[in-house]
Amino acid sequence: MAIKIKHKGRRRAKVQGTPAVAASETALEGDDLRVLQEAQARLNPRPNAGSWKKMARGLAVQKNFEEGFDELIEEHGEELGWDWATLWICHTFICEVGQIEVADELYRVLSTHFPRDYHTELCFGKLCRDFKGEYFQARDHMRFATVLWEGCEAFYHLGILYDLMGMPEFAFAMEERAFELADNHGQVTYKLKAQLSFNQAVAMWQAARPYGDIKAYLRRALVEWPEYDRAERFLNSLPDDDEADPRGRSSMQRLTDDVRKNMNRPAYHIIEPEMLGDE
Repeated sequence: MAIKIKHKGRRRAKVQGTPAVAASETALEGDDLRVLQEAQARLNPRPNAGSWKKMARGLAVQKNFEEGFDELIEEHGEELGWDWATLWICHTFICEVGQIEVADELYRVLSTHFPRDYHTELCFGKLCRDFKGEYFQARDHMRFATVLWEGCEAFYHLGILYDLMGMPEFAFAMEERAFELADNHGQVTYKLKAQLSFNQAVAMWQAARPYGDIKAYLRRALVEWPEYDRAERFLNSLPDDDEADPRGRSSMQRLTDDVRKNMNRPAYHIIEPEMLGDE
């Protein structure tokens, strides 16, 4: 289901007069109601009491999040509604185009009044990484997303983030978990797995691992996608030395095991984003 979003810059919908929705139809009020009305004005068609679930799930399917969306509805369906769907859909597109101030407002209302969800945390984490340059804030939101639901995309983007942060070992670990979860991406699964394997090879190269270990992941990428030119060029650029880790398994792989072992321990895994101001 295609959803059009109207780009209106900083123009704001009026809270008084003839708003798109009357205040009595939602529990939101004041500034939060204004944010909702502005989100409504940006969407065409607008979610309503009869269409919100279908529209939101349509977006979830586009984002390979339908399983997580169904779990969200099953657990929190009574707390959600057309107003949540309006904010949720609008937040997705606003984050993708990098409208930081609008995204901040939408996220604030979503996280204050509705259950936290994987997709919102991931979208906001990507905004923090790509448009704000706030890598540690992005890390917290992305890792919180993986706590809420184990989605391939969150681990994939965490791998990219850790690479940008100069932490190739952690980038490798996140990409490995994403590789294991990649089978739900339909016809593009093979390309995604190839990309993940390529990213792991880059992480190993940055961590100065043996050429044999790096080549193993490039070859895995080419098994998934034989026409993957970047992987083939990288593989051909490496020296003929095929030495691998003499201990039989690379230290990168052992670190991956350690990261996964500790992944769900709260003290290690994450400080929830709303708690950061209390430090």
